[in-house]
Amino acid sequence: MNRVEPMPSSTIVESLVARADATPHALAYVVDDTETITYGRLWEEVRQTVAILTGQGLKRGQCCALALPTSLDFIRLLYAIQTLGAIPVALNPGLPATLILRRLQRIECHLVIVRHDMLADLETAVSSDIDGLRIVPVEDMHRMQAGSAPPLADIEPDEIAYLQFTSGTTGEPRAAMISHRSLLASLHAALIRLDVRPTDVFVSWVPLYHDLGLV
Repeated sequence: MNRVEPMPSSTIVESLVARADATPHALAYVVDDTETITYGRLWEEVRQTVAILTGQGLKRGQCCALALPTSLDFIRLLYAIQTLGAIPVALNPGLPATLILRRLQRIECHLVIVRHDMLADLETAVSSDIDGLRIVPVEDMHRMQAGSAPPLADIEPDEIAYLQFTSGTTGEPRAAMISHRSLLASLHAALIRLDVRPTDVFVSWVPLYHDLGLV
């Protein structure tokens, strides 16, 4: 088994920036053989998305939920939220609107991004219990003009990389806080265990809103 060198990055955002700088033309993601993107292009679009999220009022430390299927939209938004220093949380878009609402309440969510066909049900379920919650269809974001992106947030390794809802097998699901340090340690351990090499291609059928699919 080849020895895997320690990961030089301290956050997942630093890892993305490092790959975009080192191998900008390398393929980063393919989704269903219909969407592809390189590392350089991904970082460029992440920065544009950061500007759009800032225009929607999202600030550092606030929670932003993604109730989206696996897609490049999901990937861009996840990295953009982290780049802003905000906290992403992935939600199964197939859950009933009332259940999604309960989870949004639990994390005191400020912004939730959904597919347009989910908008009516979620708006109907939302009450004044979530002050200041914005619900934005991802399709609308495609038409938004990106202003100037703010300076990159100085993110510490022990800050939250994302919130992960537990399965709820023994009770109401709780939002586990996953730090950048823990995330990178888990990824590094997987690299060693699976003997991952730079030329390998990883294939997954697990949705990105699932905890296993996300990492």
